[in-house]
Amino acid sequence: MKYFQIMMMACLLFNPVVSRAQATADEAALRLAHETYFRGFPKDRSELLGLGNQANPFAAMMLERTWQRESYGPVSDSEAERWRSTALAGDVLKRLEALASGSNGIAMTWLGSANCYGLIGLPRDAAQCAVWYGRGAAQGEASSQRLFAEMLRSGTGLEKNEAEAVHWMRKAADQGNAIAQFDMGQSYWFGRGVPQDHAQAVSWYRKAAAQGNSDAQYSLGVAYRTEKGVSQDEAEGLSWYRKAADQGNANAQYSLGASYWNGAGVPKDEDQAMTWFQRAADQNDAGALSAVGVIHYNNKDVCSAIDAWERGAALSPDGSIHLQLAKMYSNQGDIASAWQSLRLAREKGKVAESDFTRRLADVGARLDKAEPWRSHIEREFPPLRNAANVERRKATMGRLLSQLDNRMYVEDGAGKWVDDKLYIGYTDYTWCRQTGHFFIRSNTLDGKYEHLQAFRLDPQTGIYHGSRYLFGSVFDDFLLADADTGEIVLPVYEMNGRGKRGDQQATSLWTVQPDGRLKTTSFGPFNRNGTTTLSSPVDRSRLPALAAAVGQAEAERKQARQTRGGESSGIFRTLIGAVMGATAAGAAGGDSNAVLGAALTGAQMFGGDGGGAAGSIADTFTSTLNSEMAKKQQQDAQQQQFLDNVQRQAEAIDRDRQESQQRQHWAQESAPGEQWSNAQATAQARQLAAQQAEQHRPIQQQTGEAQARTAPATRPSTPRPAGEANDYGPAKAWCRARRNEMARQTEYQCMGPLQNLLSWYPTLDAPLGMAGCPGGEGYTPTPEHGGSSFNCGRKLKVGDLRMPTYDPYRGGGSPTRVVSGN
Repeated sequence: MKYFQIMMMACLLFNPVVSRAQATADEAALRLAHETYFRGFPKDRSELLGLGNQANPFAAMMLERTWQRESYGPVSDSEAERWRSTALAGDVLKRLEALASGSNGIAMTWLGSANCYGLIGLPRDAAQCAVWYGRGAAQGEASSQRLFAEMLRSGTGLEKNEAEAVHWMRKAADQGNAIAQFDMGQSYWFGRGVPQDHAQAVSWYRKAAAQGNSDAQYSLGVAYRTEKGVSQDEAEGLSWYRKAADQGNANAQYSLGASYWNGAGVPKDEDQAMTWFQRAADQNDAGALSAVGVIHYNNKDVCSAIDAWERGAALSPDGSIHLQLAKMYSNQGDIASAWQSLRLAREKGKVAESDFTRRLADVGARLDKAEPWRSHIEREFPPLRNAANVERRKATMGRLLSQLDNRMYVEDGAGKWVDDKLYIGYTDYTWCRQTGHFFIRSNTLDGKYEHLQAFRLDPQTGIYHGSRYLFGSVFDDFLLADADTGEIVLPVYEMNGRGKRGDQQATSLWTVQPDGRLKTTSFGPFNRNGTTTLSSPVDRSRLPALAAAVGQAEAERKQARQTRGGESSGIFRTLIGAVMGATAAGAAGGDSNAVLGAALTGAQMFGGDGGGAAGSIADTFTSTLNSEMAKKQQQDAQQQQFLDNVQRQAEAIDRDRQESQQRQHWAQESAPGEQWSNAQATAQARQLAAQQAEQHRPIQQQTGEAQARTAPATRPSTPRPAGEANDYGPAKAWCRARRNEMARQTEYQCMGPLQNLLSWYPTLDAPLGMAGCPGGEGYTPTPEHGGSSFNCGRKLKVGDLRMPTYDPYRGGGSPTRVVSGN
């Protein structure tokens, strides 16, 4: 009994010693973890990780918090759970409460954070968080004072009080807390709880910057460059930008990139600009992602542009980047993705409505009315209903598209002559593996007949789908993989104004041959047996050389024709082609779109002759290009057979005309009637083309301005897509400025964009020539759309103004006045 009493007394005497030792050890461990945490805050957890691996339980709790914060990198619930378990095994909550009962301000701070962020198994409780931060602040702990001030400012967990927030923030700043010093600078810069005073703001920024706070360093750079609170000093401002950027500050990296891009304070250097923009983008800075996307897009790297803009759009607080995406997708011919992006932009806000948004919304409304495309395509192709084959379809499509990706194919053959113009087509394929986009760009070597198709992978079905808008019609295109044959199937459906899809318009089958050539077989209502073509791959870098060779061949042909002399003009043939095409299309039941398409295409197809010199020139041309040239881009399968029939009719008419010219007595008797007939054909072609151009003005496709952000002042301007002035470039702006004057002078000259069957013309010469207005004589604009419709009238007079060549992607120049001799 006596021994037991002695042992009890020893325990009573020894326990306080043990408790005090434990408390001292815990206090030291907590302070070490706390200081380590804030040395790496808010991006670097490496030093703290070392402490956690050394069995510091407080470091384990703080590591749980780092895995919740995006600023440290990807969030990981599993890592957060792992460190939470370690902290709980160390009984951290009980030890923090014990330290807090002894008035330890750091313990109170972390008990507040545990309640704020649900650490160490506690439920999130903002009110309890504010209580603990307030107790820590009263104990003089600077981190508690700063955090308590932030809660007072936001009104989280307690009543909002801006003046009280400044009071506690100043206390923390006076103790040398760099984050609080920066916050005081922000308060004075924006006049938040104190009178606005840029000089006071700069003073606080300096204190924080001296401690290495990158936000304060960046803000000092802004102050020097904007001359707020200090004298303007570009060099000093850039110096602070660089210090902050070198520490990984995304705002500073963005602004440094903008400085190099604009040549502001440093020599203009787009490579350096891209380097700094990319570093900020890698930290998910929305503005930097927008800038990176613009640079990629201007460099024709559409896949990288999509990747950057899609990421930036998701992060942006407004719809500006979504609007950029809508315009980009529209430019690429992907109306479905464009409409989806515009809807997201409108949901987020900051979208200035324009002709582009309204026209896209009109087309989007038709898409919304339509039956879901998955239901339609699965009904048309029942095997697609088998969900078990989705992954196999994806793999097959991926394998086939990878063979086409980043390659240009030129159709085998000698091209198509129309008068003295040689049309040789090529097709360029781009597959964006990461985003699931597939783009097809077809054109002729002179760049005048671009045609776009775009598709996007649907992960649910493994199908690539796209919608495009062409002369008032919406077409649904699909890419399906036949895993058994290795073919790609491309069915096309037209959608009417009510959103109903008609019968299948055309189908194409693609296969890549063992020799690398692309085999394409096209079927349509008038081409049941199909037309097969082979295209050879050509290095994209040779495109300028091929275009130059085309120009040389055209010059040789023109010279040969002049040497032969006496040949009839191709104008009559052009008109006959237009009239025959339009008449036959109407007889076949085609709507106004089909009639216009047949008229314009007929004018192109029948304008040339088949003289012997043409054959020899074509042979020479083919040899010059080492068999890499191709004939004109194949028209879609539905039109091809029809056009061949019309061409034979036109040739027969032409032969009859030549024979009739040899019989002078008949020509003399018939000349007035023939002249009337030609004039009537000309008038019909003009009227038809003018009406269609007015009714079906194309959606203008440009990309929007990159986002700017303020922290603390407006960041420097970022790159913009090349040539963007407004929705329709300088032509529209110039026309609008003269709207009243043009109302009085209906024959005012104003060249603007125009669209043919395939795509934008870089100039108006070809379409106006087809409509009987060669050279744009008597061109009458539509001011609301920069001249997207036209009427034929008088020739240009001296003193008239003519708009310059218009490129829809890069705008045009200034109007020129017609002078004598033009």
